[in-house]
Amino acid sequence: MRNGRRRALGALVAIGALGIAGVLPVAAQPPGWTIVADGLAGPRGLTLGPDGTLYVAISGTGGSECFDHPVFGKACVGTSSGIVAIGTDGTIVPLVSGLPSVAFGDEAKNPTGVSHLFLGPDGAFIATVGLGGEPEYRDGLPVVGKELMGTVIRVVPGEAPVVIADLAAAEAATNPDQGDPTSTIDSNAYGVALAPDGSIWAADAGGNTIYAIDASGTLSVVAVLHATMVPAPTAPGASPDPAASPVLIPMQSVPTGIAAGPDGAAYVTQLTGAPFPLGGAAVWRIVPGEEPTVYASGFTNVVDLAFDADGSLLVLEYATNRIPSGDLTGGLWRVPAGGGTPVQIASEGLTAPGGIEVAPDGTIYVSTLTPRSGGGQILALAPGS
Repeated sequence: MRNGRRRALGALVAIGALGIAGVLPVAAQPPGWTIVADGLAGPRGLTLGPDGTLYVAISGTGGSECFDHPVFGKACVGTSSGIVAIGTDGTIVPLVSGLPSVAFGDEAKNPTGVSHLFLGPDGAFIATVGLGGEPEYRDGLPVVGKELMGTVIRVVPGEAPVVIADLAAAEAATNPDQGDPTSTIDSNAYGVALAPDGSIWAADAGGNTIYAIDASGTLSVVAVLHATMVPAPTAPGASPDPAASPVLIPMQSVPTGIAAGPDGAAYVTQLTGAPFPLGGAAVWRIVPGEEPTVYASGFTNVVDLAFDADGSLLVLEYATNRIPSGDLTGGLWRVPAGGGTPVQIASEGLTAPGGIEVAPDGTIYVSTLTPRSGGGQILALAPGS
């Protein structure tokens, strides 16, 4: 079942001049939420600066050079990805532009570009640039795509980006989950976070691997989230023998968002791959040198997470009703500090969300409408809403 991971990557691509393409209609403001910015081209990860400025990873609008993507068909590449700042009045200020973006189909949807980011203590952004396929396909891209897609970069506004780690090359060289039944060589640099010891944690959603990157750029494997066996979907109209054991198939894990917890462990969301079972996604707690453990479960297609000031964990679902349903209504869940039963705190109006961040005052920011190459939004939920 080679397409098990590829279908997972397709889900992530449906979730990977700069940033502003306001030609699509703006969705209605969800109850309880405030639209703080709209007209964004594929907004993904969010991060807050020390002064409260919100920064957004923008996946872009693709470009004019088109090719046949090995998984997703027509794809057009350009340099429309980057990073923007959102002013307190909703003004969108481009900070970093000219990064690679690939968008799919005649309508240039589902862009892949900058996926997640954080602002380092030295004022530089650390960001992942997605890929979504076998590493060798980037060799045929224009120079900026060939050099930057599938990597973790360091970039300062006004300066050229510097690759600090090549996750796609690491996947091609070692394929850490190669013992899994559906393992192929695929890479999609996605979540990224600053570790307590000053190193960088990065999630390869295609390679099912969490890496640590030290100050010299050396990669080491922190954890591999292996495939699990799940019941195969029942074909429509089938009448299975009720006495038969369920048919099991391997499901990819697909790690997405990553955050450092109050206890110093890495917490990682799991999108899952096909068949994307309801309630089949989880948040993993990862301590370097130990086996990963499930911290919270029962989610569906989760893409990002963030901790509140009180240690509660906020978990963001891309599609509460499963991606294959076509219903891209997401969900926001809260897990009590220290673990416990997740409680859904929002869903209506969260359409295909992709990134979450929490301000010190408790305001929750979420990026939504992420498959659009224009019309993406940033929503805010005030404390106590």
